[in-house]
Amino acid sequence: MHCMGFTSRWINWIKACIESPTFSILLNGSPTGFFSSNRGIRQVDPLSPYIFVVVIEFWTIGMELFMHSGNINPIKRGKEEISHLLFADDMLVFCKGDRILAKGLNELLELFKLNTGLHNAKKQGLLQQRLQKRG
Repeated sequence: MHCMGFTSRWINWIKACIESPTFSILLNGSPTGFFSSNRGIRQVDPLSPYIFVVVIEFWTIGMELFMHSGNINPIKRGKEEISHLLFADDMLVFCKGDRILAKGLNELLELFKLNTGLHNAKKQGLLQQRLQKRG
């Protein structure tokens, strides 16, 4: 987040929200005391969409760097290059599929996992498709 212009103070606030949240339940209109979470932010947390945007911006910057270095080549449709699409909390990545570029994509996924802690092998998949050039 430093690279994206966030101050240390802001980053520490976000870390505190993620790493040490406490919760309280109202029972018949009265708080019942606080308890800790063991999993950090959940999707239903009001802060979650904002954290998601910051994390995906990290992914986008990484994709751009890998594309400029030639480690990943996005697909082209006309004049447009498409590298990834986002919907809710899902992401589709599009790139040319040779072994070297697949290695680049895997490298980027590992960097993403290392820097964000996000990784869900159960939701991850690979689909290969050969695109035909139009005549």
